[in-house]
Amino acid sequence: MELRGFRIGIVLLVFLTTLGIALGGQKLAHQQRVIAPLYSTFEAIDGVEEVIVEDTRQGVILTLKLADVDDLSRLIASVLDQGSTMSVASQLKIKDQENDKLLTVYYEMHYALEQAVTLGDFQQMAKEIRDIAQEHNVAYRVQVDSDYVYLQLHDDDNFLYQVLSRDQAPRIRRQSS
Repeated sequence: MELRGFRIGIVLLVFLTTLGIALGGQKLAHQQRVIAPLYSTFEAIDGVEEVIVEDTRQGVILTLKLADVDDLSRLIASVLDQGSTMSVASQLKIKDQENDKLLTVYYEMHYALEQAVTLGDFQQMAKEIRDIAQEHNVAYRVQVDSDYVYLQLHDDDNFLYQVLSRDQAPRIRRQSS
């Protein structure tokens, strides 16, 4: 079929081929300029064992499998520092190595944690967390700064991390194993 001397079929074929090449090139450039640097940047942080990047329509979801660390707040500060320089991830998840015992202990503690974030009574929270941890014979560390409350629970080779956002700090979600 022709329209004003142009073959519609050939014009359509050239247009679709060009569009496919352009979209493929854009996807490749995004992969090389955005996604690949995320892996190398976050894998280089001491305490990050694995990086999982999900490129969704809502943005990039970055999941970090963390190692057993002494100071979760320092690790998260490094992660957030690197993340702010890249300003790509729309959601940050951390993955730990919990067991049933640690999950049970966390669920007993989470009321005190949430209440402290809401009301600001961190001394009471610290006492309740200490009592629950001692009751279950679990090693723990809790820290508070101006942006987050950090909870670390340890039981043998297992560990559970929770980072609770205060005020307007970006939310960090915990992903169960």
